[in-house]
Amino acid sequence: MKLCYLADGRSIHTKRWVEYFARNNEVHLITMDYPTGKLDIDVHETHYLPYGYTSVLNEMKVKRIVRDVEPDILHAHFATHYGYWGACTNFHPFVVSCWGDDVLIHPHKFFLRNLVHVALYGADLITCDGVNSALAVRDIIDTVDKINIIPHGVDLTRFKVHYNQSSKVVIYMRGFEPVYDWKTFFEVVTIVHKEVPSAVFYIIGGGSEVEIAKPLMDRLPVRYLGQVMYGQIPYYLGMSDVYVSTSKSEGGLALSMIEAMASGVVPVVTDVGDNSKTIVNGVNGSVCEVGNVDDISRSVIALLKDSKLRKTIGETNRKWVEKNQDYEVCMGMMDQLYRGLL
Repeated sequence: MKLCYLADGRSIHTKRWVEYFARNNEVHLITMDYPTGKLDIDVHETHYLPYGYTSVLNEMKVKRIVRDVEPDILHAHFATHYGYWGACTNFHPFVVSCWGDDVLIHPHKFFLRNLVHVALYGADLITCDGVNSALAVRDIIDTVDKINIIPHGVDLTRFKVHYNQSSKVVIYMRGFEPVYDWKTFFEVVTIVHKEVPSAVFYIIGGGSEVEIAKPLMDRLPVRYLGQVMYGQIPYYLGMSDVYVSTSKSEGGLALSMIEAMASGVVPVVTDVGDNSKTIVNGVNGSVCEVGNVDDISRSVIALLKDSKLRKTIGETNRKWVEKNQDYEVCMGMMDQLYRGLL
């Protein structure tokens, strides 16, 4: 197959998706020309859009690229912008993958609503990474015929289960955007540290509010690692015991949470997205109310103090990931959908 993707080339989700299909297909990637230097993505050719998100020139540029490439399938990741530009080409078959905010938040914003609607109505096939975002898509286009749930999946050869009885490491990987509610996590750190002084806190990620967060981190007992290379994530999860997400919204399940579960790290997460459908308190982690500092802190403290429970949960979660979130299986499902379109 000749596949053409419209997606953010900086994203690890894009990289993992397109490089899987580049193994046995001719793959082209159309992406914004972000100020991050040359992208490290192994595809047949990367085509850059030199204009801003709001420029109509990108729409014209995408049309020219797609016409020249002549793909078998055009696939846009993220309904807003990339999905909109793809729909405007009138090329078919056209696939749109929704990542969360594009169908949960953007349809409620006046200037973005139309972009999302054009993308979804123009698609022949829509994929979501979880039930929550799939329901949001159904509310917009009022049909289930086009919608398929395809998780991003976890590379089980890279993420391994570990267990250290004496370790008490908490890891936060969501970054510094308002939707991730990082300020609540900082409050949790203060409470947990008082109760478990030996606890170690790792923070990974960047974001639009990272400069606001840095002075606050200087006063907390945390180790800020910044934006690490994706290849280092298994290493840091391999030394961690509890994964915390204080996010206010999820499209389905955060990939970082699933990677933590594959590594035997116990999740403490908020009741958003598909978290409550997946995590059962005391069985495979903890689900807490958004913004409830005391609830999140109690869950983290209880897990840090009970090494046997962490080990049991870690083993349970690894089996669940192997059954439900294997990267090779998930991408194989997508391959079958492509072939069905053709």
